[in-house]
Amino acid sequence: MPSLPVLRRLSVRPEGGFTLVEILVVTSIISVLASLTLVAISEVKQRANEAMARSQVAILGNGLELYRQDEAEFPGQDEPLPHTENRFPRLYDALLGTPRPSGPGSRSAPYIHLKEDYVAVYDRSSGEHRVAKRNEIHDPTTTKVLVNPWRNPYVYRVRDPRSATIYSIGRNETDDTVALHEDSDDIGNW
Repeated sequence: MPSLPVLRRLSVRPEGGFTLVEILVVTSIISVLASLTLVAISEVKQRANEAMARSQVAILGNGLELYRQDEAEFPGQDEPLPHTENRFPRLYDALLGTPRPSGPGSRSAPYIHLKEDYVAVYDRSSGEHRVAKRNEIHDPTTTKVLVNPWRNPYVYRVRDPRSATIYSIGRNETDDTVALHEDSDDIGNW
């Protein structure tokens, strides 16, 4: 009979612990779930950015149409620039600038109101656009643009006296509209 308690102790599993295999299985399941969640969050963020860009392009397009009705022309229409040149600083001044005669805006400016977080200036030292400081936003001598959710400047082009285009370079950060790419992710008022 003395051997019975020994057998019972050997067959009983220690209490309160997990095996290494159980820990590895749980860890791998959590890792897979986390990666799937991150992919889903990334997709939702991209769709939100695209919706924001569409909304801002529509707001800019409405402001441009109001300007055209007041002034009977598009901002920068008479400037001798190539049709591929981004004239957004001129559009910014026309829609958001101080009204004439004291500023570069039209007589009824501002036509739109956007968050100042999206106003940017070109930083020569870095070669990129950066968020404008408050004093730069209100300085009529500073060249300003609006940036999209991917922090790229919006593009404004006047094609002829009857048409102008406003668009956002998409998340691939390539101006597919000028390059005439068929798989363009640019978002515009066309």
